[in-house]
Amino acid sequence: MSSSLLETGNMAAMTFVILAGALLLGYFVAITNIPSQLAALIAGAEVNRYFILTGIIVIYLILGCVMSGMAMITITVPVFLPVIVALGFDPIWFGIMIVIMCELAAITPPVGINIFVIKRWLKRFPLTLFSRV
Repeated sequence: MSSSLLETGNMAAMTFVILAGALLLGYFVAITNIPSQLAALIAGAEVNRYFILTGIIVIYLILGCVMSGMAMITITVPVFLPVIVALGFDPIWFGIMIVIMCELAAITPPVGINIFVIKRWLKRFPLTLFSRV
């Protein structure tokens, strides 16, 4: 019983350390005023609205590699939601897209919290799975 509690505590601590690092990075990005600069850049572009939506999805994919889902939502929704509404997209579907992108972020390295949880459960699961091929 005590070994299961110890392993649960280790797994929870590992996950919280990863989340804390991702939230610190998210705080740094917010302090450096990147979101407002990005919103001004997107609002000034005169291209097809689906091209801008694709760009937002790519930004979420890139941010998912270095941030947790909550940090991504906290930083990007105030920037992207007015742009999405101005482009004529439904905010509900934008919210669904954000949830899907945050789930993708939970499995993308290097932050990939779900990958670290799987690593703790499966001792034989290497983190360098694809580098051996």
